[in-house]
Parts: sequence; structure tokens; C-alpha cells
Amino acid sequence: MEEERNMPKRPWDTCQEVPVIEDEQTPWKMIRLLRFISLCIVAVIVFGLALCSKTSFLLLITLASEGTKTLPDGQKPVALLCISCSLIASSMLLLLKSIWKACYKTSKLPRKTTFALVLFFEFIVSLGAAILTIVAMPHLDIVTNMTILNGVVVLSALLQVVTQCTAKERNRFLAPSITAFILIMLGYVLFLTLYIMKDPTGIKRGIWVGLAVGGAFLVSFNWWENYLRLISENSSSVFLKELCKDVRRSQNMLHILSSLLRIVVTACVLGAYVPLAKMDWDIVTSIPRRETRIIAIIIGVQLVSSALCHWFAVAACKMHALRRCFILPLYLASLAVMALLIIPVIVYYQDYRISLNGTESINFTGYCNVVVDGRNQSLNGSVFPHLVLDVTHTLCFLDMSKITDIGMLTGSAVSWWLGLVLATVHLWNLSLYRIQRTQDLFIRRLYEGGFMEQSLLLNARFDIQTNEKQKKFRPLDPVKVFLCATMWHETYDEMMKIIISIFRLDKYRPKKEGETSDVTFEGHIYFDDAFSDVPGSRGRHVNEYAEMLVEIIREVYR
Repeated sequence: MEEERNMPKRPWDTCQEVPVIEDEQTPWKMIRLLRFISLCIVAVIVFGLALCSKTSFLLLITLASEGTKTLPDGQKPVALLCISCSLIASSMLLLLKSIWKACYKTSKLPRKTTFALVLFFEFIVSLGAAILTIVAMPHLDIVTNMTILNGVVVLSALLQVVTQCTAKERNRFLAPSITAFILIMLGYVLFLTLYIMKDPTGIKRGIWVGLAVGGAFLVSFNWWENYLRLISENSSSVFLKELCKDVRRSQNMLHILSSLLRIVVTACVLGAYVPLAKMDWDIVTSIPRRETRIIAIIIGVQLVSSALCHWFAVAACKMHALRRCFILPLYLASLAVMALLIIPVIVYYQDYRISLNGTESINFTGYCNVVVDGRNQSLNGSVFPHLVLDVTHTLCFLDMSKITDIGMLTGSAVSWWLGLVLATVHLWNLSLYRIQRTQDLFIRRLYEGGFMEQSLLLNARFDIQTNEKQKKFRPLDPVKVFLCATMWHETYDEMMKIIISIFRLDKYRPKKEGETSDVTFEGHIYFDDAFSDVPGSRGRHVNEYAEMLVEIIREVYR
């Protein structure tokens, strides 16, 4: 008894701990170390893949910009085609997965109202994504392109406010949602003010800016299901309740139709924009081998890293490492992309100023003229310097030597990023079951290739968070488990293992005073050849194996 009293107590975890009789043999420190290493590896992988996905996507947009020299002007349709592939890659995967599920599982057709409403939202989302990335972003600077993608959270922040206001409880994250919406709108105001001040009479520039804002707003409709579910629960509207029920019931068919619609809309926007921008598809067939290799590497990295990032992000959530391996790496990925693309520009600018040996002072505008002249050289040697100069060229429209331009550009970027953080701050308190189903973790099945971090963060399930500190899980239906084992001449150790397991299940099963456990069980042991005939005695007697089982039960129970 004294030894039992001095034994250290560990929290019970049915997925990790082994029988008490073997605790002394378990290398607890090694298990904790391996768990820590595995979590670190997953976090680094999610961060690295998100970084590769966003960087490669922004490089494709830079290659599609006017005046960049890594890809000549006549070959810009190739970059636009690669951007389109990034947008529809997830739709292609979802289409194949939904067709497979529709063939081998039950799939029901949606009602006409559900069909029309879902396809309407999918149409405006795909239209907004295509306009934003294919039409507008190639005409903006690299900093705006990096941060305006965070602006797609605008409608999600607004719907969070509406959802929490309709709930009849005190909400913990109502203030962050309101602040997120204000910051996102402030980012748009600073962005519009900056570009209008730089070119008040530029009609084309105003069109690109307006299309960028409109496209980002349309993309923000992508996650409407996440909030409609809660609004319908807190509302008395029968239409909303039936709509959510029908969407869940006919998911496979809706995903097939919505995926096809997204592919068609993206292809139509690309096909219409290329001739309107006075580009020619015929030149695409004569791309030099070097440029072809550059484009192939960038689009390959983008597609592969996006798919793997989604897979590892889902794995991180199922590992119960939502904060360390999912939220934090995705937050930091946006900042890391900024550093990865802007620091080389600053380094090249400072190196050029130092190369003048102090004989001449040059501002950023003068450096832009040097960049234009330097980019007229042929594409030889390393591709990295040419990509850095192309990224610098996108900033030449703005005067980086003026505090006003730098302040507005930085202000819009910070506002959009903080808006994304505040709009997803509820994820830090999201209650998850261990190894939870993917469809219970995320509202949509797959990701958005052009909005990797934003799609993963906003796609996570949104729940009303109250001021109560305790986590409230959804009650489960009681389950009864029957444990059946057959014994025939088992050894002492084998019987001991089975009995220990049964007793431990009874000892550590959830028990609450006055409540019935959600899991109950019954144990049954069937003996094959449990009796023997003893000469000179009446009837049959249990054999040595049955007596051994009784002795083991007595020993384990004691």
C-alpha cells in the first residue's frame, strides 16, 4: 500500500498509456521526445509548404505583369494559363473525389432552390477569384499582391459579427470580429487612396484597382456555409434550416456541379481576357526551352506544395496540434513570404548604392530607371537576379523614397494581416476530438490554390465561443461494446494480458456521479475444452486452464 501511495499519478489517456503492470518498462521520456520532434516536423512542413505555395503563386503573377523580362510580353498568356491552373487544381481534385464517392456511395440530388443558391455563390466566387488573380493582380505591386489576399476575409468577419449577434449568449470573440472587419475596410481605404493619389487621371489604373477590390469581395463569399449553419440554428427560419440540411444531404452532387462550374468560369475569364488585352495565343507555341523550364518549375512547385500543405494541415488538426502545427505556421507564412520577396529587393538596391562608391546619391526612382536598363539584357546565367529585378519593377509605380507612399502601403498590408488574425482568433479555442473526421474539421472539402493560408484558416469550423472557461463538447450517444475472447490452452502470460486489459477498461472508463457513461462494455470469455474427465470421480471437472484463469482473475483483482 505504501508503494502504491508513492507511485506518481499520470493522466489517463486510452490512446497512449499501457497497462499499469508494465509502466516501469515504458520509456516515457523517449515517447515525449519523439512526440515533440514529430510536432516540430509537421509544423515546419506546413510552414514551408505554405511558403512555397504562396511564393510560387506570386511569382506567376509577377511573370504575368507588364514589362517583366523573365518572360517576354508575347509569352504572358502562358503565365496567365498557369495562374488559372493554380485556381482550378483543387476543383479538379474535388471533382474526381466527388465522382468516386457518387459512384460507390449514396448520393442524392439537391432541391432546385439549394441547387440554384449554391451554384450562384460558386459562380460569383470563381468569377471573383479569376478577376482578382488573372486580370487585376498583374497590374499591382508585389506588396499589395501579397497582402490583398488577406482582404478576402472581409465578409467572413462581417458574418461572424452577425452570427454572434443572433446567438442568445455572451460571446467572447464579438469584439475581435468587429475589429477585424474595421481593419480590413481600413486596408481597402488606404489601398484605394494610395493608387488614386499616385495617378488621379489614370482610367486604366483605376479599373485595375476597382477590379481588385471587387474580386476580393466576391471571393469572400467562399465560406458562407460556415456561418449559415449557425445562423440557421439560432434562427426560426424554416427555409434556412431546410437549406443547410439539404446541402449536407446532397454534398457529392453539389461538389460535382460546383467544381465543373468553377472550371468553366475560370476558363471563360482567361479566354476572354487574353484577346481583350491584345495578347495572342499563337506565340505560346514558340516559347524558348529556358523560359519553358522556368514556368514548369514554378507551376509544379505551386501545385504540389498546395496539395501537400492541405494534407499536412489536416493531419496537424487530427494530431490535436491545432495551435502549434496549424494556426501559428499559417500566420507566419504570410510574413515569411513578405520577407522572402522584399529583402532581396532591398539588398540589391543597397548593393547598387554601395557600388557607386559615394560619387552619386540615387533614390528608388533613379534605381528603377537602372532596373529597366539592366533588365534589357538577355536571360543568361542565374534566374534569381532577373526575378528580383522583375519584383522590383512592380514597385516602381510607387515612390518608395516618400514616407507617404511607404506609410500607406505598410498600413494597408498591416491592416489586412491583422484583420485575418483577428477574424480567425477563435481557432485558438476551438474544441476538437482526437482524430476527428475531416468533414467535421473543415466546411469545404479542399483548399483554394491561390489563397492557401486564408482558405485553410477560414475553412476551419466556426463555433460560438462563450465566456465560460470549460470546453463544451457535443454529447455523444451511449455506446455498448461487447468484448469477446476465445481461449484454448493459453499460457499464463497470455491470460494475464487479457484479464489486465479488461480490468483496466473498467477502472479507467469515464465515470461521472449521477450520470450514465457514454461507453459501457461487457466482457465474455469462451473456453474451448475447459473440462476434463477424472478417473474414479463423478461428473466432469474443470481442467488446469480454467483453474489458471480463475487464479489469474483473483490475482489481478487483488
